[in-house]
Amino acid sequence: MRAAGRPVDAVQLDIAERLANRAIEPQVVISTVMSRSMGASVLGDVKQPKKIELSPAGERIIDVISQAGGLSVPDEEATVTLQRRGRRVTVAYRTLSDHPQENIYVQPGDTIFVDRNRRTFLAFGLTGESGRFDFEDSDLSLGEALAKAGGLIDDKAEPQSVLLYRVTDRDLLRDIGVDVSRFGTRDVPVIFRANLRDPAAFFAVQQFPMQDKDVLYVSTADAVELVKFLTILNSVTASTRDIASSHDAWRD
Repeated sequence: MRAAGRPVDAVQLDIAERLANRAIEPQVVISTVMSRSMGASVLGDVKQPKKIELSPAGERIIDVISQAGGLSVPDEEATVTLQRRGRRVTVAYRTLSDHPQENIYVQPGDTIFVDRNRRTFLAFGLTGESGRFDFEDSDLSLGEALAKAGGLIDDKAEPQSVLLYRVTDRDLLRDIGVDVSRFGTRDVPVIFRANLRDPAAFFAVQQFPMQDKDVLYVSTADAVELVKFLTILNSVTASTRDIASSHDAWRD
């Protein structure tokens, strides 16, 4: 008797009918050990990428990721893409863990991709090491970022000119009273300066959180090195007008 591709209840009925002449009111129960139609694939940055067999009770996205061995990347940097019937939706893994209503049930035939969205910052100037650095930890302060970059070069760096460049939403700046009328775009370049000659600044930099794609620069002299810093950023971001406006705001 062929069972492949047939519903379980139809196979049970067929078997019961065939046993009718051999048993009184035969009862047939069929249990499915594995069904291709009930599987979902989990791929990407998980420890054991594989196809997961879904139970009748149902599994949610985080459940099947756990069955695939869990994340192989920091959860703060993980994004999850659900592919279902030709559609794709991507959310941060933290969204699923922090908001249970977003952690929806997986359906047969779904494919779940886990990708790493690396959080990094750049360090230039008179730090022990220049380059791109991963956050690695869930949270990273400005002080910790300076340490990752090798600290300040003692005999050359100007401790009062530790500069941090960040692109910030104009609405956020407006809410805290910053005049953003000179900027025509939604994203506004902002420069923060830490004066490490002030002992209080050592406490402040441990409380100041870094954000993804921040740029850290340690200069030798305020005016000259700031111009150099803005010139570097101009070549990287190609937003001459915005950076020039930042320069004017700094001088003001």
